[in-house]
Amino acid sequence: MRSRIFNLSSSQWILIGLVTGLIVGLFFGEKVGWMNVIGEAVIMLMQMTIIPYILVSLIGGFGSLTKEHAKLLANKAGIVLLLLWAMALLTIFAMSMAFPAIAKASFFSTSVITSSPPPDLLNIYIPANPFKSLADGSIPAVVVFAIALGVAFIRTEDKADVLNLFKVTGKGLNIVTSYALKTMPVGIFAITASAAGTMTVTELNNLQVFLLSFIAVGLLLAYIILPALIACLTPFTWREVEQVSRDALVTAFVTANVLIVLPVIEQGCKELYKKHQLENQQTDQMVDVLIPIAFSFPNAGKLMVILFVVFSGWFVGSPINALDMPQLGVTGLLSLFGAVNVAVPFLLDLMLLPADMYQLFLVGTVVTSRMMSIVAVMHLVAFVLLSLCLIQRQWKPLGGGALRFAIIAVIGAGVFILSMRGVSTWLLNVDQVTNPLIEMKRVGRVPEQVYADLPKSYEGGQYSLTNVEQIKRRGVLRIGYLPGKVPFSYFNRSGELVGIDINIARQLAYDLGVEVEFIPYHGDRLKVPLAQGFFDIAVSGIEMDAETIEQMRFSPPILTLNLALVVKDHDRHAYDRLAKEARVRQVTLAVAQHKRLVRRLRDEFPHVNFVEIEHERDFFTGKSEADGLVISAEEGYAWTLFFPSYNVVVSKTDPRQYPVGFAVARQNEDLHQYLTSWVQIQKVNGYFDQEYRFWILGEGAEPDTPRWSIWRDVLHWDDDPAAIQKQD
Repeated sequence: MRSRIFNLSSSQWILIGLVTGLIVGLFFGEKVGWMNVIGEAVIMLMQMTIIPYILVSLIGGFGSLTKEHAKLLANKAGIVLLLLWAMALLTIFAMSMAFPAIAKASFFSTSVITSSPPPDLLNIYIPANPFKSLADGSIPAVVVFAIALGVAFIRTEDKADVLNLFKVTGKGLNIVTSYALKTMPVGIFAITASAAGTMTVTELNNLQVFLLSFIAVGLLLAYIILPALIACLTPFTWREVEQVSRDALVTAFVTANVLIVLPVIEQGCKELYKKHQLENQQTDQMVDVLIPIAFSFPNAGKLMVILFVVFSGWFVGSPINALDMPQLGVTGLLSLFGAVNVAVPFLLDLMLLPADMYQLFLVGTVVTSRMMSIVAVMHLVAFVLLSLCLIQRQWKPLGGGALRFAIIAVIGAGVFILSMRGVSTWLLNVDQVTNPLIEMKRVGRVPEQVYADLPKSYEGGQYSLTNVEQIKRRGVLRIGYLPGKVPFSYFNRSGELVGIDINIARQLAYDLGVEVEFIPYHGDRLKVPLAQGFFDIAVSGIEMDAETIEQMRFSPPILTLNLALVVKDHDRHAYDRLAKEARVRQVTLAVAQHKRLVRRLRDEFPHVNFVEIEHERDFFTGKSEADGLVISAEEGYAWTLFFPSYNVVVSKTDPRQYPVGFAVARQNEDLHQYLTSWVQIQKVNGYFDQEYRFWILGEGAEPDTPRWSIWRDVLHWDDDPAAIQKQD
């Protein structure tokens, strides 16, 4: 029995580590999150031979080629690469039909107002300093340098000794890799345990449609389309292709790393050729060259991130048109010569999709990176086998094989797409989707009173002159608020007054050592109620401009907001469309708070009719007819959580910002000085940043509960002795 255990294959040990890690992660939850360090250490150990291996194998492989073989390699391999790209893109775009119909919205993200720089292809691909490229781990640049030197060796005489050195070095690196591979089951166990223990169910629910579709595309490409293409066009069977790539697929899946399995892929392809007795003296050299070349180009696994861009269009209610998909495919292919984390924001911006969708993409990387890795492995296997068969003229004749492949691909893709659409529709229950903004709350640290109307006792104006000493003597700080001003001051589902300005006002009262009262005001009519002392301080995202600072005193800016436009039906082209329409017809834009700003905008845009409305809700409920609503992006995203059929657009070419702050009456100089100093102190200690992340970026909507685990939630073996005793 013991001998059987130790005779298990590497893929079996890897699977054991995967399953065991999953069980441990689910059992202990967040307690095993630290194991990710072990997994990272194993991956770094595996990576130490990769760049040297690419360097020596490319130089030695190209240097050993004849001129005729080099020409064949350039022509034939290029055809195969284009074929694989086309198959991947067709599969990805076909999967868009699996998305059911739904409208959703999200919190504001700072990425909305920032543009991602395009990929720097020069630095990625041109090794101006090869040693720097080696040190930085710039794989494409290393490949370009190695190919250039290897091609030079084709025409060089007396190269045998140098090429033999590269060959021997490559064998040594493979031996080191084989030793490092023995630690892989341990690393896989640690990575899986950490991921299973820390990834929350909520995160998975937010991504379930995308993840299911992404997994479906990965399985289609890795186990149906690409293997079927190989089996139909080469002498190798589907089963043989699966067998030689099995270890590499499993390892790439659990580590989310393709680099470490390059030697495994190389060995598998060589063994498959030897098994069929198709190898010749150039076969091994070709394999050594083809794998590094293929790795330096975008593979089918990388192209899968384009599916996220298609998903984002569906998610925000603005699906990508079929006519736009070729542009997305070509641009995505070029952008993916760089890093995925650069390409995704770039493609979102290209298709005029909310940049904050990138945050959603990052949440799912635990799954997506692994699916991309297994597709990348099968892409490399397909590229090597197809290219080598084409170069050596070992392809099956087109006809029945191509027809079988087309039938298998169409049927397999159709079944997967229909299945995913049915599963997604069943899992995605729109009626259960709640607005996270209305559930948010913060418990105040001081007693408070919230009024729905102005108290009669304050109408006499006896508090028109207010200072800090009087506020402390009466024991109450009176705050004027604007009802329904999300996310600054609004009522949550429990009927509690909440919002970023409300929370900051509570903290101010706490620091003063007094209770707090919230008194409503209406619209932007603040000069009179402040001057007559209806309340001490006015809040609710009050815009600061040249006119208002003459009427009242302001604190230093609490926030800097970004002017935006809210439009119906997720009109992603709103700015361009409205600008064009304004030349031929009257365009109507609604505005609530920013009436003073509109006075300046009227001069810049004479063909735009600005309609003043009492409240932003009038636009969303249809009470006021307009083509769009002028509002801050921060407020606009909050409103779309209530009305997800609307979309927020921000101008990237003409961004506009404005400050908001707290206001006091002009005569209350003592209170103004205190408020000014207090705001400056809170900015320095990071309090406003904390509140900004909570209310504006939506961190307050995330449940602050421990990750579910068998240890805590089933067996109740937590660290609280009182809880254990209670359970007993």
